[in-house]
Amino acid sequence: MNPYNLPGEQVEPDASFWSRKAYLSTVTLDAIARKFDAYPYREDEEAIDLPFLEKLRDRRYDREFFRSTGSGLTPLSIYLSETTFTRRPPVGAVVSERPNFNPLIDNGAELATLFEAETPGLWHRHVLNVLLDLDRPLPPNAPPGTEPMKWREALSPPRQALYWNVLDTAIDSALAAVWHFKWLATAADPKVRDDIRFRRRPSEADLAPIVYDFKVERDKLGNIRRDTPRRPRPCPPDADPKGFPYPGTPRHPAYGSGHSTYSQAASSVMLHLFSDTQSFPPIFRDGWQALADNIGEARFWGGVHWRGDHSFGQDLGRAVAACVIEQLETSGVPTPNRVECAPPSTQDLEGRERKFGGPGVPGDKGQFRIDPNSAQGAQG
Repeated sequence: MNPYNLPGEQVEPDASFWSRKAYLSTVTLDAIARKFDAYPYREDEEAIDLPFLEKLRDRRYDREFFRSTGSGLTPLSIYLSETTFTRRPPVGAVVSERPNFNPLIDNGAELATLFEAETPGLWHRHVLNVLLDLDRPLPPNAPPGTEPMKWREALSPPRQALYWNVLDTAIDSALAAVWHFKWLATAADPKVRDDIRFRRRPSEADLAPIVYDFKVERDKLGNIRRDTPRRPRPCPPDADPKGFPYPGTPRHPAYGSGHSTYSQAASSVMLHLFSDTQSFPPIFRDGWQALADNIGEARFWGGVHWRGDHSFGQDLGRAVAACVIEQLETSGVPTPNRVECAPPSTQDLEGRERKFGGPGVPGDKGQFRIDPNSAQGAQG
């Protein structure tokens, strides 16, 4: 039978040997510690932050304040404001069916609600999915009349799966790491009073209601209704009998912010994967960091985090991302810059496999090639 020999740009033959190595795994605390300084401590932070959080609480339904620089927070990312990225929101988030699909978010309370109970990283996954559907810019030497391909057409299926794996590894690692600091971490300096773990929530310091204490009213299309009075969420059966149940406050300690940690880790690895300045305009690259800021700062509008929870979470997220990127860069998986217009020979491909680190030991036709010195070979 004649072998495959179709001419034209080949779809990543090198991916045939990537699985010779395990190149991505959940980042350990020891790996993070090598890239992460001791966490900060400020005894007066709550006293400093309460006026800031009260200001946001009083203006969380103020559209003009939200759009101005008065809040001191990051303006909305392109990934939360442009129709390209908001007309197909992910399942479980705010659905935009308004005229022209804009604005998706009108005030601080809506930003808080969008990320209230988000599946971690859902919006990052959504943005990546949309980006892959955009046109890849043509190279300068492209013949006249050449039409651009979409990124999902230009990147091989294994390469796209790798991108998803990088994103999910960053999110998984970030949340596992920040949960350690919420419950177990102790002060680096034994002379410092240890009140970082089990840090109380703002609602425990200031008994004013928060955004999440109220139900979200939606219309038939899933849009948040702005014309109805807010209804309190029911108190849990074991609520504080004094009348301060805080039904909308998450039941885990405040320091650090999980939203800030996973969103920063996710944005940092996406910035690494989409760092090509020619293919991705600056506004798209800048959008990743703005998205991380928006997600973390949404918790201020919600009233469930201190600023130190956010800044620490972002620092931790960057350290996690650096570990994931290091895994990727030392894996041997090449960047997608090899263009082959004809199938490689078997000898050439096996040579690349050996260079990558695979055994390159031929086996029977149609079967995996197993190194007889490996554990699998010894068992066989």
